[in-house]
Amino acid sequence: MTQPAHVLIADDVADIREIIGFQLRFDGYRTAEAENGREVLDAVHVSRPDVLLLDLDMPDVDGWSVLKELRRDPDAAGMHVAVLTGDSNEMVEQRAMSAGAEAYIAKPVTGADVARAVDRMLGVAARAAAAVG
Repeated sequence: MTQPAHVLIADDVADIREIIGFQLRFDGYRTAEAENGREVLDAVHVSRPDVLLLDLDMPDVDGWSVLKELRRDPDAAGMHVAVLTGDSNEMVEQRAMSAGAEAYIAKPVTGADVARAVDRMLGVAARAAAAVG
């Protein structure tokens, strides 16, 4: 039996990590959390998540620096990255995508919105379509 995909939720706000994590676990994903950039880098090398949900504005090491470092790291090459940010403008989105993010998620956001983005990155069929059809 295949293990569920592993998602690392990186945000300095505990409530955001909790809400997103609850939804992802409900949807069958395994989750882990990091509250700053240093924890993200450590966790990525230890647990090798399939998906990283990365807040851009975190203490210690910011999300931009984390993304840059991960995209240079051959061990993180297959990991999907979605950025989470409260700074929702087109320039930030373009910069994030150019830096190697696969998805851009503007806050405020619901756990269900994030779960759909994770599903898309992993190529998982939409849960709503499966429930209706």
